[in-house]
Amino acid sequence: MSTCIAHNISEDCIRYTKDLTIPLEKYQTGCTSEWRYSSCYAYDINVTKENLNLLMRDFDYFNTSVVVQCNDWMYDTSRTTVNQEFGLVCDKYYMNNLATSLHIAGAMLGYFIYGPLSDRFGRLKSLMIAVSTLVVFGTLEILAPSYLLFAIGRITAGSSRFGVYSIVFVLMVEHVGPSKRGMVIVIFYVCYCIGYAGLAPIAYFIREWRFVQFIANVPALFAFSYWWLIPESPRWLISVGKVDEAENIIRKIGRRNKADVPEKIFENMYMQVKEESSMNEKQASTRKEPIARAAMDIFRFPNMRKKCSIACFAGASVYISYYAFMLNTNIGGNLYVNVALSGLIEIPAYITAAFLIETWFGRRYTFFGGAIICATTAISGNFFPKCGSLLWIRTTLFLIGKFGVGITYFIVWTYMTELYPTTVRSVGVSINCMCGMLGAVFAPQILLLSQVWEPLPMCLIAVCKMTAGMLVLLLPETRGRKLPETIEEGEAFGRKENKSTNKGKFVISAVNSAQIIRIKHYKAMKDEQFI
Repeated sequence: MSTCIAHNISEDCIRYTKDLTIPLEKYQTGCTSEWRYSSCYAYDINVTKENLNLLMRDFDYFNTSVVVQCNDWMYDTSRTTVNQEFGLVCDKYYMNNLATSLHIAGAMLGYFIYGPLSDRFGRLKSLMIAVSTLVVFGTLEILAPSYLLFAIGRITAGSSRFGVYSIVFVLMVEHVGPSKRGMVIVIFYVCYCIGYAGLAPIAYFIREWRFVQFIANVPALFAFSYWWLIPESPRWLISVGKVDEAENIIRKIGRRNKADVPEKIFENMYMQVKEESSMNEKQASTRKEPIARAAMDIFRFPNMRKKCSIACFAGASVYISYYAFMLNTNIGGNLYVNVALSGLIEIPAYITAAFLIETWFGRRYTFFGGAIICATTAISGNFFPKCGSLLWIRTTLFLIGKFGVGITYFIVWTYMTELYPTTVRSVGVSINCMCGMLGAVFAPQILLLSQVWEPLPMCLIAVCKMTAGMLVLLLPETRGRKLPETIEEGEAFGRKENKSTNKGKFVISAVNSAQIIRIKHYKAMKDEQFI
């Protein structure tokens, strides 16, 4: 201030000093652009009291054509964020998105860890392991003093969160009959949407990111109570031969629901276990390379290879678009309101999808419709400003796009599961899931392309989504169809089909005979190996 007074500058001394030391940059602010002091660069001047005196006497005394990057920043103290905590600004702006990609990569890792774990040791034991690791690694994520430890926490906590999510989903589905399965899946997704939207008001009122992260992790702790509240999955117990335990649980469930369980159910259970045990003994030699062999079966034949490739691309497009819409809520207006609406709009999307896939639209046309809705709104939303009287149109288009994403997200894995024959279904779904999660990993990085051109990320996602929607039309419709059981049926499923005029059912007509012979020859070779 004394320097300003000495040079007869009595008003706005700080602003005058900034004009002398910090370059101006043009920023886009909603509908207009304005010049602001650079947040990342300053003139290459050693700002001391003496140098500032010289600069005020003669602005040309120092070379102000050279700028250098700042090494310290001042932040808005009304809230604390990860960017502020670890300095993820300017040349490190990409590291926040990188942490998100690592979190999603951790979820993909969790798929390979907790899937086999729950199949081997049971759903409840695996759930307790997942919750325990989430407590440990979630704490690391919250208390991390450096970006490196924070990134490690994001990866490990991501795998645990996916473990909790997937195991609870499987437990829920396996505790109900087929007639109620669709309803409980919708309920599961609705609860997910409520939790998603509920984070917005929490983050609005709590401006410390560590506390927000802590609150987001707390609900997982309630899963510890499942050890006493929820019994082990009877379906899993039957699959591993523990029929007596499964019978006790089923009878207990029947008593709680005041329903009599027919004895025939238990007779069928024991018979099923006996048959599966006999089959496993005969096919013991096939377990040497089950995953590699099943993957080869999928890619060996052209029709199954085509279906798997389309399913992989569709899964990747769904996950890319889902995470892109989830992370790109800075579309103008109030950010917290946008996040809440983005979560709530998925509820009608899931309910709509659950209804349409069982109607004439089926799986293919419902997926195609959701993809087209997403693609058109992703592109058209860029033509409307982030402010002013037209902001509501941009927000509405964004929500309609998220609605379309929700439809495809609900359908994709149900549909992909039905495309594969029973013998390779598990491996086929695993391949598609891996492709989808890889797409999700790249979604935060695609959003960084807005630094090149702001509409570019959403335009790329629109093209990807539209392509996936059209490719899915090349797949066979599975609604009301008998699903394939063997490799031969899987290869024939979805080839040229005609309606039988006599029986009113779909029949395979125009299947390449040479291909059928090749499949049968291949199966005979496999049978010889297994005997």
